[in-house]
Amino acid sequence: MRNEMDDRLKGMSDEDLLDMIDKNPEDYTAEAIAAAKKEAERRGGVDKLYEIVDAKFQQIADQEEQSRLDEAALEAET
Repeated sequence: MRNEMDDRLKGMSDEDLLDMIDKNPEDYTAEAIAAAKKEAERRGGVDKLYEIVDAKFQQIADQEEQSRLDEAALEAET
């Protein structure tokens, strides 16, 4: 059972892992939370995961803003 849990956690996204640890811990057993924290540490720690997730969201926001600007520029040309 432990190996299945570890394998499942290794396959989770950083966002899902953080949600499990910080946003929805009441939905999981103490053993699952402990394993999630161990996986987070393997990935560099919870703080590092938040940095990674924040950077991903910022990149998405930047891409969306660039798309809006490109679209506005195209509309201005016509």
